[in-house]
Amino acid sequence: MAAKIKNTTMTLQDIKDTYHNISDTLSKYPILFNAIKILMQFIITILIVALTHWSLVYIYSTYCFQTGWVGALKNIFTLGSPFCQFVNYSQFELSKHYITIWTSAAVAIIVWSLAKLK
Repeated sequence: MAAKIKNTTMTLQDIKDTYHNISDTLSKYPILFNAIKILMQFIITILIVALTHWSLVYIYSTYCFQTGWVGALKNIFTLGSPFCQFVNYSQFELSKHYITIWTSAAVAIIVWSLAKLK
């Protein structure tokens, strides 16, 4: 005997209703709502920075870098390329900002924890 499977198709109205239910529930708990909001902003920021960094490294490795002896010879001509320098500099600066974002988050958690202990 085959088991019946329910129709689990969600409509746009179902998604809106779910969102409003979650919003209404969280609005009753402002501290929890703010914590989730801050956490989601942090996660989205980290994901955007990581994806952008990966994209820049991929672009650099595709257009500005080749392996082997031929790559070493071509490097002489592409080393000063404004495009390659821009992509490399951008990914380097982005990685520095990534570290700053994580450091700031750690400091914020420590300061918040210390403030709650007092």
